[in-house]
Amino acid sequence: MKKAEKRLTENLPVIADMMHDYAEEEMRKLKKSSMTGNFINSFGVALYRDGKFVAIGTTHDIEGDSPTQVTLANGDTFTKWRMRYEGRMQFHTFTATEGTHRFYANEEVIRWLRRYPPTRKAGFSFRAVTVVDYSESAGGDRVLLRIADDISNRGGVVTEFHLG
Repeated sequence: MKKAEKRLTENLPVIADMMHDYAEEEMRKLKKSSMTGNFINSFGVALYRDGKFVAIGTTHDIEGDSPTQVTLANGDTFTKWRMRYEGRMQFHTFTATEGTHRFYANEEVIRWLRRYPPTRKAGFSFRAVTVVDYSESAGGDRVLLRIADDISNRGGVVTEFHLG
């Protein structure tokens, strides 16, 4: 069991890297961006043994870039700017249409995975999560489904998802 736990723990960064890549693909397909960095940092997978927490891999661990600000709650506005080629500033304003509270996604992933134990109490289990409220509209559900397929193709089972 110790060898199996070590091997599964070593695979968590690989799973987190795949989730990061899938999230970037989904954003490109939907022509969306992670304006504050919270969506791309909102994915994590935890390993549990006999219902007890063992380890976590997060998409924040892959790039290491922290979100620039907390997530937006419903009605909050965020303005992002960038310099254009001719020297003018271009502004993009976004007003959140959903969201219940403000948080940094990379921190919330860890809190969520540690706070809620899995329902499976015997053997090893994984739990994959994305925590931002708007995850489904940004393709987060497809990221979790793809990671579940990848884990099952390697002989594992994801028993639970948490989406937003």
